[in-house]
Amino acid sequence: LVAAGLHIQLGDAGKAAEHIAAAETRKPDVARLAEARCAFAARFDPTRAVAACEAATRAPFAEPAAWMFLGIAHDHAGSTELADAAFRYAIGLAASPDVTLVYNYGVFLLRHRRFDEAAAVLERAAELAPVRDDIARALADARAGGVH
Repeated sequence: LVAAGLHIQLGDAGKAAEHIAAAETRKPDVARLAEARCAFAARFDPTRAVAACEAATRAPFAEPAAWMFLGIAHDHAGSTELADAAFRYAIGLAASPDVTLVYNYGVFLLRHRRFDEAAAVLERAAELAPVRDDIARALADARAGGVH
């Protein structure tokens, strides 16, 4: 499933699907497999993304990332309030602060022109990972009111 995640990030739907299918033939971690299906749908099949991500959040021992992907899926589907709730739940579910969850929520807020909230969330992301240029750029954008 790690390889599937890599191919999802690279935008290679065919290879990602192959790795997910291969994992299904082994006795996979149900939560991880559901999360991979959710991430795949969020990236390549927006019409099925919300359902796939909701299934991932119902899997035993669902990870916070499944809730983050559900937030992304809801956002792409135009359900801003549900997306916001899913992002916040993901951050609250994490056992320790997770820069990926915090950053993605900050970017969501920025995309929806909620600049003050985005700046606060992205400041937290910058504290967690002070050397990430993507966080610094998003934070500067939020502080400037989306001007950059």
